[in-house]
Amino acid sequence: MPIPPTDPAPGPAAAPAPAVAPPPAVAIEGIWKSFAAPVLRGVSAEFRPGEIHALLGMNGAGKSTLMKIIAGALQPDRGVLHVNGQPVRFRHPREALAAGVAMVYQELDLAPHLTVAANLLLGAEPGRGWGRLDAAAERRAARELLDECGIALDPARRLHDLRTGQRQLVAIAKGFHRARRLLILDEPTSALNAAEVRTLFQLLERLRRGGLGIIYISHRFEELAQIAGRVTVLRNGEIVFSAAAAAGSETAGGDGSSVASASMGRQTAAGFDWPAIAAAMVGEKVAVTRHAAAPPAAAPVRYELRGAALRGQFSGLDLAIRAGEAVGLAGIAGDGRATLAECIFGLRRFDAGEARLDGQPALARGSAEAVRQGLGFIPEDRAQALCPQLPATANATLAAVPAFASWWRLRRRREAAIAADSLAASGVEDRFWRLPSRSLSGGTQQKLLFARWLAQPSRLLILNEPTRGVDIRARRDIQQQIAARLRAGAAVLVVSSDLEELMQLCHRVLVLRRGCVAQELAGDAITREAMLLAAAPAEKTAGSADAGGQP
Repeated sequence: MPIPPTDPAPGPAAAPAPAVAPPPAVAIEGIWKSFAAPVLRGVSAEFRPGEIHALLGMNGAGKSTLMKIIAGALQPDRGVLHVNGQPVRFRHPREALAAGVAMVYQELDLAPHLTVAANLLLGAEPGRGWGRLDAAAERRAARELLDECGIALDPARRLHDLRTGQRQLVAIAKGFHRARRLLILDEPTSALNAAEVRTLFQLLERLRRGGLGIIYISHRFEELAQIAGRVTVLRNGEIVFSAAAAAGSETAGGDGSSVASASMGRQTAAGFDWPAIAAAMVGEKVAVTRHAAAPPAAAPVRYELRGAALRGQFSGLDLAIRAGEAVGLAGIAGDGRATLAECIFGLRRFDAGEARLDGQPALARGSAEAVRQGLGFIPEDRAQALCPQLPATANATLAAVPAFASWWRLRRRREAAIAADSLAASGVEDRFWRLPSRSLSGGTQQKLLFARWLAQPSRLLILNEPTRGVDIRARRDIQQQIAARLRAGAAVLVVSSDLEELMQLCHRVLVLRRGCVAQELAGDAITREAMLLAAAPAEKTAGSADAGGQP
């Protein structure tokens, strides 16, 4: 009978086949984009399914441009996008949505006159045939979507009746409804209170576990420590830092620059090197020319604010500015800086607090009273303060009308003399004086607003983003104007997101976080890194009681 074959000698067990990693939700390779100058310079990155990828960078780093390219709102000059491993080119946001990529912008793209339900289902409304809307089905579908997101809102309410934070949640729910592969969120918590932030984070964790890729743009380090799986930093249009929890090694970026990279993993506050991230955002240290000379040591307090509070914005704020001193307000969008400036000038009312200007009560009830008290204000959006059809001379003298008006007529020669003096001192060329302000450049319009507060001298000048949107020459001229006001003894309050500007102009900087003063910096201690870390402290962890909250 045949001999049965013997079993082979037992050997080592075969190693299991390695798991094949899923392709990135979206990958970008060598993305270049220029406008007047290069904005993105050969950016390459991967955004993976089931990962919250935080994108950081200073203003002008290229974050918004890169996200608009991924979302189809812009097209790159060079480079390739890959979705699910396949090269694509989005020519319109509709094509990105069709591929499952949705973006929620910081400036909400909602229709305030429509209901919550109509906004959520805009473009995908349920019908009853013959072009008729099924309103009941729309409300039911919206209710299901809101419940899935954990958002307690009535779908029948109109957007203009909601708080800004509630509108933000509607925009996020709309993005969630449309995103199947990648959701991009730009500063999503800037207007949210503590409960709304918790709702958002719970939703993001569910989406992450469900395999959705998420790009999260924020400057709030303590939020990123709770939710981010990876942090990437853009600076001057290039990726200069990308890290996850584990300690990483230096590798070369696609353009040859050094990029810090680390392995994947869930993060805690200790998992990221926040000082290194702040340093990567800022870049090399550069010498800063300070335009403001230090005020005399014995200079009197010009403006004082005690116990200022406004519900949902800030509470218990104290502020004192001496004659000849510039004090800056630094922080992150939504931390109460702009609202505080508006309250001081009387555009909004404090809920509580006491204000004094040169020792006299100065809680203004409206801007007209603020001007009479000796306060001046330049808003972030100069269009809010200019009459576009009026000439520069009339715009420059709007706050000084009592100086050249009687009860029955205007003294035009007196008005012209006041306008000429203030416009010339502010650097507005005389060839522009008779032109309507709408025809002037942004830099000249900004100088025009400074001329207004020369025509009506102010003891406290409040500046919200004083050099935003102006060229280098106009920026220099405006900063010299501010220094001149300080030498004349005015107090200046500067609200700015430009950290270098705060370093140049201010003697002290108060860093606000969630409506409270997180830190006061003075003199050489005013650095970019110090302001960044104070506004978004790295030591906060997921268990922090105030994480993501507001006072």
